[in-house]
Amino acid sequence: MNYDAPPALQRLVDKVDGWLELRCPERALPLVGPLLADPAARACGLSLQVRAQARLGAFDDALASLDALRSLHPDDAWVDLTEAWCRRRIDDLPGAIRCVEQLLARNHKHDVAHFNLACYLALSGARVWWRGFLRRLLLPSLLPDRDPAARHHPRAHGPACRS
Repeated sequence: MNYDAPPALQRLVDKVDGWLELRCPERALPLVGPLLADPAARACGLSLQVRAQARLGAFDDALASLDALRSLHPDDAWVDLTEAWCRRRIDDLPGAIRCVEQLLARNHKHDVAHFNLACYLALSGARVWWRGFLRRLLLPSLLPDRDPAARHHPRAHGPACRS
């Protein structure tokens, strides 16, 4: 997530972001209005609004804001992952899985999406699939000697020695 705002609104963006970093979303949320009103800052304002709404537990409001943000940035991975995260919090696992699968259809190499999908599938009860998936995803990087393809990787046997 990296949405720009005009220089004239950057101080406000920093203020809202600061309140969110301090975990004070109730102070941040009322400040996003000018960002939402400016077409050049609307995406930035929506992303900050989503962060505040999610922190407050207003997941339905966050989903509505994400829908507006998706209309501006339809292929943004942050939107898909955040929507999935919010849907998980309102017990909509099928919706969360759909969001992550949508992201993976666009970018099959997105590691976080693969991991989140495995977690959501595990929560939904698809244990056989996710266990094998996590083993294939994590085992080669944790134990490269067990993966025949990784045996010849330069990092497979630790850092290279320099003399």
